[in-house]
Amino acid sequence: GKAFRGYPQFGSPDEYAYALKEAGFDIFLTANNHILDKRKRGLERTIMVLDSMKVKHTGTFLNKEKRELYYPLMMIKNGIRIAMLNYTYGTNHFDPAPPNIVNYIDRKIILKDISLAKTMKADIIVANIHWGQEYVLKHNKEQQQLADFLVKNGVQLVIGGHPHVVQPIDIRKDSLGIKNVIVYSM
Repeated sequence: GKAFRGYPQFGSPDEYAYALKEAGFDIFLTANNHILDKRKRGLERTIMVLDSMKVKHTGTFLNKEKRELYYPLMMIKNGIRIAMLNYTYGTNHFDPAPPNIVNYIDRKIILKDISLAKTMKADIIVANIHWGQEYVLKHNKEQQQLADFLVKNGVQLVIGGHPHVVQPIDIRKDSLGIKNVIVYSM
């Protein structure tokens, strides 16, 4: 909205979302450490603006019912069913105000979400994870362990963000070729 500001608590003008859509972004991932910078009003306004633009988004929800209805986000492209998952390590010590939901990294919940994606007959499951330490060029042990957990349970593509630098890409193969790709930080 109009009350935008920068570090350490961000707020962006609506024009930013419109420009991203115009530039070709067609899915917005909202589970990140800054989603609650403007608290409940900011989370709900973000969702409202994205809904008004008719752009797909995932990672945060107005309430439990919306999460159950729209999560995992299923994309169908050229007949391929792609389930999009999105989680964050935290929200800078702010908690979502009920009934709002932020997808935090929680292995029990993630396991249920992966199972649901399989039930929805996803051909590819993509986990978009907001994790890692800022400005560190190599992934840490926690990222490695979570990536291993995700691929062990059926995620084919793990895409990480948050460190503000590029971190390694791990390509895992089997006898048929590439099985999993982990991008620790884009």
